[in-house]
Amino acid sequence: MDDSPSPALPAADPPAAPGIRARFHVLAVLLITGLTVAVFWTALENAYHLDDHYRVPGNPAIEQLHPMGRHFVDPRTSATLPRLVQYRPLLPLSMSISYALAGGHSVVAYHAGNILLHLLSCIVFYGLVLSLLRGGSRGATPADGRPAATPGWAATTVAPAHHGWLALAVTLLYAVHPVSGVPVNYICARDLLLMQVFLLTSFWTYVGWTRSGGGWWRWPLILGCYALSMASKTNGVAFPALVLAYELTLGQRRLFSLRTWLRVVPFAALAVGFFVFTREVLDFSDVEQLGMDKTTWGDRAEYGRTMLKVHSFYYLRNVLWPFFMRPLPAVAEVQSWLDPAMLFGLLVVAGSLEFAWRRRRGAAAITFAILAYWIMFAPTSSIAPFRYLAVDYRGYPSLPYLFLAVCLVLHGRLGAKSRRLVFAAALLYAAGSSLWHNTIWRTDATFWEQSVKYGARPMGMVNYARSQFGVDDETAHRYLTEAIDLDPRNVVAHINLGLLEIRTGDVDTGIASLDDAVRMGDTWADAHYWRAKGMINAKRIADAGPSAVRAVELDPRRPLYREYAESVVRSGIKDARARDDLDQLAQFMALRVRLDATPQNEEQLVSTLYQAAWAARGRGDHLAVVQHLAQLHSLQDAFEQSRFLEGLGLQRLGRNGDAIVSYRRALESDPDYAQTYFNLAYALMEQGAHGEAVDHFLRTLVLQPDYDECHLHLATCLEALGQSAEAARHRAAYEASLQDG
Repeated sequence: MDDSPSPALPAADPPAAPGIRARFHVLAVLLITGLTVAVFWTALENAYHLDDHYRVPGNPAIEQLHPMGRHFVDPRTSATLPRLVQYRPLLPLSMSISYALAGGHSVVAYHAGNILLHLLSCIVFYGLVLSLLRGGSRGATPADGRPAATPGWAATTVAPAHHGWLALAVTLLYAVHPVSGVPVNYICARDLLLMQVFLLTSFWTYVGWTRSGGGWWRWPLILGCYALSMASKTNGVAFPALVLAYELTLGQRRLFSLRTWLRVVPFAALAVGFFVFTREVLDFSDVEQLGMDKTTWGDRAEYGRTMLKVHSFYYLRNVLWPFFMRPLPAVAEVQSWLDPAMLFGLLVVAGSLEFAWRRRRGAAAITFAILAYWIMFAPTSSIAPFRYLAVDYRGYPSLPYLFLAVCLVLHGRLGAKSRRLVFAAALLYAAGSSLWHNTIWRTDATFWEQSVKYGARPMGMVNYARSQFGVDDETAHRYLTEAIDLDPRNVVAHINLGLLEIRTGDVDTGIASLDDAVRMGDTWADAHYWRAKGMINAKRIADAGPSAVRAVELDPRRPLYREYAESVVRSGIKDARARDDLDQLAQFMALRVRLDATPQNEEQLVSTLYQAAWAARGRGDHLAVVQHLAQLHSLQDAFEQSRFLEGLGLQRLGRNGDAIVSYRRALESDPDYAQTYFNLAYALMEQGAHGEAVDHFLRTLVLQPDYDECHLHLATCLEALGQSAEAARHRAAYEASLQDG
């Protein structure tokens, strides 16, 4: 126990009349609303970025509102890119509502929805701060003029008359800071905004319940909001720890008290139930999707060391100096426990916790705020490795608690005039930097220029290069090659390099780059889609078709791929007919069947393949004959003389065994065609089956008595069988036919 004396409380100002307090809160909410909207109004027309392209405009799942329940049973509605699929049902549901209200995709509508959600979280947090400042469980706090449950305990040294002003100051800073602007500008970060709104609502209701002395009717709202928070984004998994921190500080509970843990259990159980549901019922796991199940303790230790550095040198820096915030920042992993930056970060974390511990009795609200800051960061920035080491919006759930802690500390250290000056300067600084930061999100070029300016991951370089296509191709090429040097298996870099090389005239090199991309990302629809686009740009439509259709097969839910593939197939068929190229026509007819396997399309394909096979035979391309007919027979057992033609092609390729099979099947459908018997007999003779060959040569003569060549081969077969007299008779017959001309 800490026996140090608690700081003396200032004399409480007379409490304001209820009507005055109500007017103050109304004006506070109006001010929060007005300032939030004013600061982020300029973000309404900002572009789509990063995952937006796979979660919003390129996601057909949000283009219909009903049935709403599909998002809760199918995680794939969250994104079209497989590696981005996660179980966040409220994200696509809310996007579909925005889509329906706007009558289509609209960046203004999506950003307006994000601004509204952020505003709601600010208003709820304002109410939460007021509740926290009033003290803990059952309402017995020194601020009420009654004895605390723990001697010397106080929620805060802030006089009750100042609670409203302090809550307003904290909320305004949270409302307009550029870190809050990240999920406002980043459309698909709406999942984080939804999580924050529902989590804060659940927490505010819970705090109200602890102070009310009862009211179990609040629990459906408390747990319902928490469930909705988890259904928005799983950062809400930290909530049980947040409740525990509250109970141990402002709630004045003891760590080893059964009642303390009974209050945490419902939230922990709901969190566990959420993950059990997704794993056992939906057969889906966010942990597996992110690859966390394959990480080792060594990976977690490295990630933890890196997070200690990142917290001080990236996240906290962004709060103080947000002008270096950028997408996909380059962050080096910390390999050593003796890394100076990591040790400094460890000192910051440990120092803040020690600071909180020292104030746990005399200023419990400060202790809680510091603990809450680290708790809400823990899901993404502790020891569970995520795909990216640093992401700007990860600080959003923790940000309000940081401002609460700072404002509480400054309130106890500064006079009233100094507090007003510091707050005004901080608010102007935050609002002004947010207005500037909104301009960064305006276009792809401005967005990714910020990234490469201050250090980007290879993907950041790729995205900046894409923004320079047609503007500065030399710069684009330089950044793409640098990205590939840093990350040789970056499929997107190879795709964009190939597209750039084709558009600048280096076609063969560009195609090679696209082929490399497809080899590395063979199961990714986008790789095939962009290869098809590149082939069209290179005027190689025959190579574009298979890639375009393959993209549809890999991701049939995305209309963009199907529309493009259908366009390519139509163009390929038209081009083939114009040039009378039956091989290409057959190829694109087959692609059309892969897209739409109707009986009519299959009939047209069979006919085209048959014609193409005869054309190939005419030019002596026996391999093409066999290939066309193999494809035909995969659709239909036989078509006219297709089996005979197949046998002929195989025979010319020296594949007599396969030819014999084809000729036998040809005879099943046309048992009176003499040429089939002759060819079958000849193939059998070549295989050494002279006895059977004799039978088929004789059958040929029955069907076509003037087929004189049969006598020559009969003589050969009979001699091999030791029937010399009969062989001599057929040889004589053959020689007589030669004399007769």
